[in-house]
Amino acid sequence: MSTNYKTAADRITEALKGADSLDNWHKHGEGYNDLRRDMTKLRDDLAASYDNPGTVVVPLVEVNGGLLLVRRKLADGYGKLALPGGYQAIGETWEEAGVREVYEETGVSVNPEDLIIRDVVTVQDGKINLIFCQAMFKIKSDLAPQDDEVLEVVIAKRAPDPKEIAFPAHAEQIQSWFEVLFPPDTQD
Repeated sequence: MSTNYKTAADRITEALKGADSLDNWHKHGEGYNDLRRDMTKLRDDLAASYDNPGTVVVPLVEVNGGLLLVRRKLADGYGKLALPGGYQAIGETWEEAGVREVYEETGVSVNPEDLIIRDVVTVQDGKINLIFCQAMFKIKSDLAPQDDEVLEVVIAKRAPDPKEIAFPAHAEQIQSWFEVLFPPDTQD
């Protein structure tokens, strides 16, 4: 990533510093005070958000004979199951993002070249693209959940109840994964 890269939050911060030194906000009345408050809030919101929130990479990985899942510790979906995954950072390929997220959330190592795209789903009224990918090889691994995002790492040997899954798109992918590996006519 270039060292000259500036986020929108960085650019607004620079503009607000200039406005403070020029005292332009106060010269022109209350309207500028309102604008300054709005710009300051926008800057803070942008600084707290991801630079590239449009793509989320969600790998399906077979580990130790089952599908790798996490029990979420984050507010959205707290206590429910989900596939490991997260936002693709600027300057990162979708494969690198998938590998990083799986490792961060579970301690499982996957090779980027072992991931293939399984499906792409757009959610949140077109704001987020989920790249569901799949590891081509089965993995044997020890598990180590990340404390700030994951309550527990789970190896599912059968599809969990969709009500126990944090996100509908994840539930569909998990169900599909189990149906391909274990077609309904072969299950107990």
